[in-house]
Amino acid sequence: MNFDDLDIEGLTDEWLSHDFMSLPHDSDSLWNDFSVLPPYETNHVIHREPMSPLRTSHALSTSHHQGEQGPSLHSDCDVGPVSQDASDTRIRMVSPLNDVSNVDHIPYAWNPSSAVTAHEPFVEVHDDDALFSSHVPSHDISQSTYDRICRNYQVRTHGNQQHRSHDLPALGVFNLFLGLFFTRFHPQAPYLHLGTLDTNRDLRSHILSIMAAIGAVYSGKKGSRRFAVHMFEESRRQFQTTIEVDNTLMRDPTTIYSGFLICFTGIWCGNKRAFELAEALRGQIVTYIRKLGAPSSRSDTTAGGASNDQWRQWIHDESLKRLQWLIYQLDAQFPTLLHISPMMSLTEILDWSCPCDDEFWSASSARHWKSLLGPASIPPSKSFSAAIAAFMYPGLGGLPVLRLNCWSAYLLITAIHVQIFAYSEVRQARNMYSEEYELELPADTEWRRKLLAALHLWHDNYHIDTMRPGSVADAYFSAASRNLYEVAAFLLHVSISDLQDIIGKSGKQHIQRAKSRMRIWSTEQSEERAEFLELVVRGFQRYTEHGFPSSATGPSGSPDWTPSSPVAFFLFSLFFYAMSLEGPEERRNSFRESIAQRPQSDRSSIAYDVLKCGFEARADDGSGRAGGADVDHIAAEPARLFLRYGASRLIEFGGWGCSIGLALLLHWRSKI
Repeated sequence: MNFDDLDIEGLTDEWLSHDFMSLPHDSDSLWNDFSVLPPYETNHVIHREPMSPLRTSHALSTSHHQGEQGPSLHSDCDVGPVSQDASDTRIRMVSPLNDVSNVDHIPYAWNPSSAVTAHEPFVEVHDDDALFSSHVPSHDISQSTYDRICRNYQVRTHGNQQHRSHDLPALGVFNLFLGLFFTRFHPQAPYLHLGTLDTNRDLRSHILSIMAAIGAVYSGKKGSRRFAVHMFEESRRQFQTTIEVDNTLMRDPTTIYSGFLICFTGIWCGNKRAFELAEALRGQIVTYIRKLGAPSSRSDTTAGGASNDQWRQWIHDESLKRLQWLIYQLDAQFPTLLHISPMMSLTEILDWSCPCDDEFWSASSARHWKSLLGPASIPPSKSFSAAIAAFMYPGLGGLPVLRLNCWSAYLLITAIHVQIFAYSEVRQARNMYSEEYELELPADTEWRRKLLAALHLWHDNYHIDTMRPGSVADAYFSAASRNLYEVAAFLLHVSISDLQDIIGKSGKQHIQRAKSRMRIWSTEQSEERAEFLELVVRGFQRYTEHGFPSSATGPSGSPDWTPSSPVAFFLFSLFFYAMSLEGPEERRNSFRESIAQRPQSDRSSIAYDVLKCGFEARADDGSGRAGGADVDHIAAEPARLFLRYGASRLIEFGGWGCSIGLALLLHWRSKI
C-alpha cells in the first residue's frame, strides 16, 4: 500500500474543522466548547459575546472560568506551536476547557495570574429528551433539598472583580444528572449503599453538586463538560468551607467520599486549573483516610440483635473499607497521569481486606443479605496481603493464586503497576546522564524478571477474557483492569520519560539523548520484545476500531471506557511515532512485514492502514539514519501520521475532557 493511498488529511485535519461540531460528546455543537483563540500578545481580560442558546428549554448558563494569558509559561525548547497562518485559523483552539493559553503544547501548564474568560456556555436538556424516558427516579432529591443547594451556591470572586453565580438547572434536570451519576459512574466507585441511601437525608450540598457535575459529563450534552468544571469549583469551595467550619467532618466518611469525587472530577475534566487544585486536594483526602483508621472486622454480628441492625453495621464497616480502596485507586493514578510517585505505599494496604463480592453489597434488604450468607456471620473477604503474595513473593513457593472478584483483581493490577513504576524510576535515574541504556545490575534484572512474571500471572488468572463479570461494576473493573495491565506492561518495557523528551518536554538538550536511546531500544529483538509489540499493536487497534463511545455503554455492552483509556492510547500513538521516527530502516521493514502478515480481519481495519503507512520506507543514508535537513523532514512525515491520527481519535473520546489536552499536544507536535 502506497503512503498516498491513505487519506491522512481526512483522518486528521478535519477534527479541527467545523465538522468538529458533529463529534460524539456535545453532538449539537461541540465546537462551541472551544472557540478560537485571540492573538498571542493578548494580555488582558478576554471578553466574548455569550453564546446564543439554540433553544430555551432548560438552558443552563454556567459561570465564568479562569483562563491563562501571555508568555509567562513557556517551553525550554523550540517546540511550540507554529506561527499562525492567517489562512488557517483552525489550529488556534482554546485550551481545555475554556482556559485561554499560548502553551497548549505543554501538558497541565497553567498560570495562576490568569485573567477571567467572559464566556457563557449552556447545557441544553429539552423536555422531550430521551434521557428523561430512561431516568430512574429512585435517588431524586426533593424541592426542599434543591432549595438548600441553591442557597449554598456561592458567589465567586476573582481578584477585584465579582461575578454572581448563574442559576442551577431546574430541579428536573438536576435530578436527571443525579440519576446519570448513579447509573453510569457509581459502579466505578461503589461506596454508597444504594439500598439504604436517602439522598435528601444523608448527603450534603457539596456532594450532591459534584454528583450532578459527574452525571452531566455522562449526559453527553452541549456544554456539559464546562458545566462540570464550574460545578467542580463550587463543590470544592463548599467542601473546604464546610470542613473549616466543622473539623469533625475530617473524620466523616461521606465527606471524604465527596472529596474523592471532587478530586476525581478535577483530574479528569480537562481543565488545567481544576487539575492543579485537584492535585493538591489529593494529599488532603489521603491524609483524612489515613486518620480515619481501619474499619472493624466484626465476626460476632450474629450474636444477638436484630438482623436489620447486623446488616446496617456490616454496611457501615464495608463502606469504610471501600472508601479506603477508592482513595488508594485515586492516588495510584498519578504515576500514569504525571509520572510521579503515589503517596500511599504497599505496606499501608497489605493489612486491608478486599471488597466483598457485589452480590452481597447489592442486597436490597437484611433478609436477602442473610439468605446469601447462609450460616456465615458476614460475607467472606480476602486479605489483600494473601491476594498479592503469589505475585510479589514468588520465591516463597507454594503460594496460591486466590479467586478474586473483579474489583479485587483491579486493585491487584493497580498495586503491581505501582511497583513497576518504582522500578522504572530506578531505571530512569541510572540512565539519566547516559546516551545509551546501561546494563542492568543483577539485582535490577531479577527485580524486572519478577515484575514481568507477576504481569503474566495476573493476565493468566484475571484478564478480561478470563473473568466473567456479573454486574455493571464487575464489567467496569474488568475493562479498567485490562487497560491498566497494558499501561503497566508498557511502563515495564519503555521509558515514558524518553518518549516525553522526544517530543521536547525537557528541552533541546534532552531530545537527542532520548532519540538515541529509542534507536538502541528499537534494534533489540527478542521473544519478550515481540510479545510486547503484539500487545501494543492489539491495544492500538482496539482503541482505533471501537472508538471512544459517549453513550452509557462501550463496546460489547461494557461500561463507558475508563478515564485512563485516552492515556493508554496516547502512549501507544507516541510510541509508534518514536519507533517510526528513530528506528533503523531494517527494523521498520521487519515491523512492516509483521503487520502485513496479520489476519485478514486485522488487515481490513483503519489501524492496519495507519500502522503500515506510518512505517513506510523512506530515504536513508545506509546507516539507519536519514541524512540532511530535507531528508530528515521526509523521514519524519510518515511518523507524524501517528501524532495526527492519535489526535483525531482522542478528540472523539466521549465523556471526560482529559483527552482533549492530549489531543492538542499531539496536534501541536505534528505541526513541527
